[in-house]
Amino acid sequence: GTGSSSLGSIHKYAEKVRKKRNAVLNQEFLVLQTIAILSVVIGHGKEGAFSFFSDWFPIYSYHMPLFVFISGYFYRINSEEKIFSFILRKAKTLLLPYFLWRIVYAAITTLLLNANVIAYGKPFSLYNFFVDPWVHEDSFILMLPAWFVPALFCVQVVFVLLRKLFGLLRFRQELLHLLLFLLAGLAGVYAARVLWETGTAYGAFSTPIRVAFFLPFYQLGFLYKKYLEQKLFKNYLLYFSVIFLVQMCLLKGFPSLFFNVSGLSFPKFVLLPFLSSFTGIGFWLGVSKVLARAFKGNRVIRYVGQNTWTVMMHHPFSFFAVNCILWGLSGSLNLAGFDQHAFQTNIWYTYSPNLPQFAMVYVVVGVALPLLVKYGVEKLVLSADEKFFKNQHKNGGDHENSAQCTN
Repeated sequence: GTGSSSLGSIHKYAEKVRKKRNAVLNQEFLVLQTIAILSVVIGHGKEGAFSFFSDWFPIYSYHMPLFVFISGYFYRINSEEKIFSFILRKAKTLLLPYFLWRIVYAAITTLLLNANVIAYGKPFSLYNFFVDPWVHEDSFILMLPAWFVPALFCVQVVFVLLRKLFGLLRFRQELLHLLLFLLAGLAGVYAARVLWETGTAYGAFSTPIRVAFFLPFYQLGFLYKKYLEQKLFKNYLLYFSVIFLVQMCLLKGFPSLFFNVSGLSFPKFVLLPFLSSFTGIGFWLGVSKVLARAFKGNRVIRYVGQNTWTVMMHHPFSFFAVNCILWGLSGSLNLAGFDQHAFQTNIWYTYSPNLPQFAMVYVVVGVALPLLVKYGVEKLVLSADEKFFKNQHKNGGDHENSAQCTN
């Protein structure tokens, strides 16, 4: 009955954890995924922790395209033979957990608003729950960075459908695919600019614009694996010299390289977000290539790199937890400068005791807390599974290597 079903679910999850831990992974991309998620956490108002080369490569000039590039790297051509299975699998791995966590954060946001603890976000409603992810920034602001999850799902679906169409038309020139995707991205940025300048509500256009913008980076990740991975880094000095030279020109030529895909905020020069993303991705790709040797076999890098989805989803709540503790201690410890109003109205508020480097506390907790909770849950599940399925594990189980896991 119900007990048997629960044990079966525990066993399935335990086997998933074992496969993930035993998977043969690409060390370079584990490092790159770790860098990508750190850029997200630091970029949310925590740059005082350390600069993260943001004086050369501002975090909001590349960081979300970097995630799309990584996802494109792991795209498999055989997905085009079973498109329905591909879409269903992506829905299960991306949208299902996303909406399950929406239930949790909708409840938390509603409770905190009713208790007057926070003054941002909106309470639960069917519209906020189901429609907001596609047309607005999130009503449940404690999971705001997770806007990327449904956007990535749409990118993957559109990409596989277009590649299937290209195949049927016998249009297989990959560089021309990249050019078409880039043109679509430029059109998306231009449309976003027009909507901003005319004050037009952009809700219905949010997802199409984000998808159009991200498509060339997904294709670039795919092309990197297929053609460039073994050829691009024969001369590191030349490689980094070109990257820094181009970036210096961008920094000199434009007052800001900032753009925000979530809020559809882009510069007037529509090509700039692509140029700055290419240099940012290129820089960190080279860095990850160099660091991969130093971090080979490092368990922390492996775990962070495999669980970027968890950090992206939960680091704002981790920031909130830090602020709640500081709020509670502000009276007894006389924490000078803790701004209760900012804490209650700004999800990204960071307490600083005249020490910008204190932001490192938020970064460490933002990354570590979600991963520690997940690791603890996995340990409990594995322990329960070993207790109830002893015989199967004595016979070797069914541990198999799996493809790179980025969730």
